[in-house]
Amino acid sequence: MELIRKTEGVILAPNFAHIDCVECVCDGDSHRNVADSNHRDSYANSPSGRERLQKEQPENIVEAVLAFWGKNTTVEDPELPEVLPEPAEKK
Repeated sequence: MELIRKTEGVILAPNFAHIDCVECVCDGDSHRNVADSNHRDSYANSPSGRERLQKEQPENIVEAVLAFWGKNTTVEDPELPEVLPEPAEKK
């Protein structure tokens, strides 16, 4: 028996992709879903979103999403400060 992650569905839009997955136990030709294992991964069409997509999803899913999105991103990554400000002291 082995535990695998199976893609159940993909929702595509110009600015994002949602990929619904479920974990399954495989025993030969038999597949059974693991209870409460439904999971949705979400990716923005941004440089960091594309990078996460390529790291986390199988090649066939990545190719399909990038074919839909095209070459250009539609969302900018947020600019984060180099150093986070210290929390305000309680009075």
